[in-house]
Amino acid sequence: QEDEHSCFSDTTNADLQGNFVGIKNVYLGTYGSNTTGAGITKLVAAVDPALDAQMKADLQTAEAAFTAMQAEPFDFAIMSDDSAPARKHVLEAIQAVKKLATDIVAAGTKLGVQFSVEAPSEEL
Repeated sequence: QEDEHSCFSDTTNADLQGNFVGIKNVYLGTYGSNTTGAGITKLVAAVDPALDAQMKADLQTAEAAFTAMQAEPFDFAIMSDDSAPARKHVLEAIQAVKKLATDIVAAGTKLGVQFSVEAPSEEL
């Protein structure tokens, strides 16, 4: 429980959602109300429109997961029973981020960027 992202300030949910928003902003070229920036989406769409569409869909899935996760404090959610809705929301957010990581590696590969990706230390 005390190994969570922001255990002393109890802002883990907001911090994790903020991390996600950063990924989304860079990909889409958005920031707050500014939606006219040049995002990576334009580069990916030029080389693989289907991958760009998949990335956008997975961003929406992740956004929904992080929004749902905000309903319960993170430390309570991770200490809940596996069947508890709050814990399921955390798991859904983790799975969504893993899917985004796969998309990012695929997009990078299409754009000629090489990645060194480590296997996760734990399986879910």
